[in-house]
Amino acid sequence: MRVFPFFADLAIAVLLVACSGSDPGTDVDGGTDAATLPDGSASPAIRCVLPGPTMVQAEEGEMVRVTVAVAQLGDDLRVTIAGIEAAVDGVGLAEAEVPAHFGVNSVEVTAEFGGQVRRDVCSFIAAPAFHGEGALADAVTMRWTPDAIDDGDGAATLGSLDDTVQRVLDVGLLSRLAPRFLNIDEPPIAASCGEEPCPVPEFEINGFTYRPDTTTLVEPTGSSLSPIDDAMRFVGDGAAVELEITALALYTRDDGAWSGTGRVRLSDIEVVANLATSLGIDGKAHVTLAEVVSVQPGTVDISGMIWDRPMDVPSAGALAFVDGFFRNSAGLTDVGEALSETIGTMLDELVGSLEVDTVPSTLSVRGLGGTTVELTFSASPTRVQTTPDGIVFGLGTDIAPVGDAVRSRGVPVHQTRFAPSAAAAGIGNSVSVDSINQILHGVWSQGGTSGIVGPSMIVGPSMIVGPSMIVGPSMIVGPSMIVGPSDIDVQSALPPVVDTTADGDLALSFGAMTLSLDGAGPYEGGVRIALGGRAVASLDASTGTEVSPSSIAISELVFSSDPPMTEEQRAEVGPWLVVFAHHLASTMLSDALPSLALPTVAVPTVVNAVGSGPLSTATAEGTRLGTGAPSLAVTEGHIESTGVVAEMLATP
Repeated sequence: MRVFPFFADLAIAVLLVACSGSDPGTDVDGGTDAATLPDGSASPAIRCVLPGPTMVQAEEGEMVRVTVAVAQLGDDLRVTIAGIEAAVDGVGLAEAEVPAHFGVNSVEVTAEFGGQVRRDVCSFIAAPAFHGEGALADAVTMRWTPDAIDDGDGAATLGSLDDTVQRVLDVGLLSRLAPRFLNIDEPPIAASCGEEPCPVPEFEINGFTYRPDTTTLVEPTGSSLSPIDDAMRFVGDGAAVELEITALALYTRDDGAWSGTGRVRLSDIEVVANLATSLGIDGKAHVTLAEVVSVQPGTVDISGMIWDRPMDVPSAGALAFVDGFFRNSAGLTDVGEALSETIGTMLDELVGSLEVDTVPSTLSVRGLGGTTVELTFSASPTRVQTTPDGIVFGLGTDIAPVGDAVRSRGVPVHQTRFAPSAAAAGIGNSVSVDSINQILHGVWSQGGTSGIVGPSMIVGPSMIVGPSMIVGPSMIVGPSMIVGPSDIDVQSALPPVVDTTADGDLALSFGAMTLSLDGAGPYEGGVRIALGGRAVASLDASTGTEVSPSSIAISELVFSSDPPMTEEQRAEVGPWLVVFAHHLASTMLSDALPSLALPTVAVPTVVNAVGSGPLSTATAEGTRLGTGAPSLAVTEGHIESTGVVAEMLATP
């Protein structure tokens, strides 16, 4: 339960003013004065004391104490807080505990006396935490599933990370590195058996020479990438490599000296390496070569060698030695390391370019009254997590108003935000509602939820679903049948807040809104409305990159007025307030929100092959990989955009 002892003095001061008989005016929460009805009868005023239009740190369902003050006392006085009857003490204070929900909580309080009812709306924001300035960690996640890392097909189109690797191999990376197969500093010498007879003949090698220009890649290469814990497993395959060599003065215990010249064919060469993924101290995602697990040819064929001594061929022991030399040579290991390091460097450049380019760095969004609000946007990596289920990149979003802004406790956020998409294939992006609330908070702080609103702007669909207690049992409002005010001035003391529902919808809560209205009928002479409520929006799943509600229903709406209204007047005003709430929700969820923050990565056009210089990747300048054919879904606390890996050009 949340209590507010630090507001005790304020509560007493409000109570004294309320009971003094002087005109206390209307506070920012929309409280009303003691009033005289048209029939001349008196009615008690009720006003919210605690919490005021403020931000309260509270978990979902945690009890928050709401305190009100009433201006008149009597035996038949009845006070309710959120429908709960509350006892009034001797100085006119009443309190009750209400369960908090994430976002704006708007609690209707009533006082009944002499058959009359007076209302106020107590609004506050509840959240387990509030975020101030700077990046909001893991507000956006991008998950590459194993299928997105390697889709198992060719690289004609880039449909996975491995396709970028395959393109580099296709343009001749292994051919560039093939001369390193014989890059031997010192010839190996067979181990001595001492005085004991060796189980196989001993060999000594005085040296090998080779001709780099005649070392060729004779058959295509292939590759695969698979996620493992904290790394990607790279497997590079060279179907066949032929080397032109000269073997000089090989000595064997059995055969004596022999030498030969010709071609050696290494087939089915397999390079296996682990490429570690991490978040660097520079704040970028990185891929580095962790280890070369193995480099092995399937077969070593030296049948093409021509031997230049009287014996036609060396003994089986000599042939086994030559086979073992190439199979285990330092040159073969060197090729494996160079190949793996080059691929790792290319992927490091690729993931290091991770950024959100669907949202501009400076964006202009539309506020409630049609005003333009400017915000700055940036996103930076905050996490890299690789498991057998894929690679997850977490990004923090930093959204701030341009110029002067209303200060507050911060953006209401959830305690747990990291929730990667559970997409079975392709790319799954997950955008936290906390990031959306950063935008709404910025819009509010720049006055985007306040100001003069033209009556012609308050429009809605032909029919609107509203709460039954406001618009009748049918819960349907037809805006064309409603008489609205001619002058509308809105002031908002709290930002609207978005959350998700268990049914897969978005819920926009709003409150601490004061509407100064004037016009004919119930608005004649001017009236001030304190308003709070909740709108539920279903999203159009096909939009993929934008929040576009397919329908909006007003599920909750509470209001009070100054001067007080009769029930008949409330029945006239209530439907128009439903239309206004629909306009507010539509503006905040459509006009005020830019495209979803969806990350992409840039594909390098050139890769530096280790020891042999730059090599084109056969990829057009400006090509990025992102989410193609995306569809939207709402999960707990997040909006997910999932799709296939697709090539796209960078946004100018």
